[in-house]
Amino acid sequence: MPWFWQERSSNKGRSTETKIEETSISIYSSFTTPNVLIPTLILTTGLLTLRRVHHTYLRRVTNAQHLPPSFLRHRSVFGRVTSVGDADNFRLYHTPGGIFLGWGWLRHVPKSRKALTDQTLHIRIAGVDAPELPHFGKPGQKHGDEALAWLRGQLMFQEHPQKGEDPRLGRKVRCYVWSKDQYGRVVGTCWIRRASWVAGLPKAIGCWDLGERMLKAGWATVFEGKNVAEFGGKEARYRELEAQAKKKRVGMWGGSRVSGLGDILKSWLGLGSTESQKLESPREFKNRMKDS
Repeated sequence: MPWFWQERSSNKGRSTETKIEETSISIYSSFTTPNVLIPTLILTTGLLTLRRVHHTYLRRVTNAQHLPPSFLRHRSVFGRVTSVGDADNFRLYHTPGGIFLGWGWLRHVPKSRKALTDQTLHIRIAGVDAPELPHFGKPGQKHGDEALAWLRGQLMFQEHPQKGEDPRLGRKVRCYVWSKDQYGRVVGTCWIRRASWVAGLPKAIGCWDLGERMLKAGWATVFEGKNVAEFGGKEARYRELEAQAKKKRVGMWGGSRVSGLGDILKSWLGLGSTESQKLESPREFKNRMKDS
């Protein structure tokens, strides 16, 4: 038996490099056993899946510049309306996941204008065109203020306060996004819920298409722009609703107000105002303003 200061016979003739190599092999083997590999693969796959889900579905889109191209024609955005500045577009604060990710009870939509700067999506309602408001020193179109008031009444709670809702914010809206227009706005078909108790019903039953409601109420025309119009497959439906609004003379088509028995009799006898036939469309108004 060798003394402690003597090298063991099994280690005689072995170089330091050989010992290091054998140690490395032993360490590598310990990490390639099934007991280590399987949990590592499960954990790595789970983390990568969570990252992809967050990046694809749960990441908040701050503004139109940060909207991923993959969203267009394939995805929707859900959020709260923060302001309505024109009769056919509004600002939306994206709240992905809604109440299930804490929006409204753990996370909150900012209310001050400063906090909302560059934090909202500028949504242009697809397929419709509302009367123009005054811009850049140019006059507005007839019925522009009325159309704006109607849209604010649909989207903002200060117009029709509801219990438990902050009047500084608007309704929850889901918009299926199609494209971006020349002004950098997101063009989309937007749906608003009829009432809180219909949350679980299918979209066709529990929600309203905002563009359809505008046309039906007579506060918009079918979009006739120079650029390619976006309708989300509903152009025929939109044109039908516009024709019905003209026939009924509602909204800007001249039939939403009657002042007395005489107006009612004229309406019954088909002798009402011919304003609907003379009304200048928003596109015609824009072209006239450019030429003037």
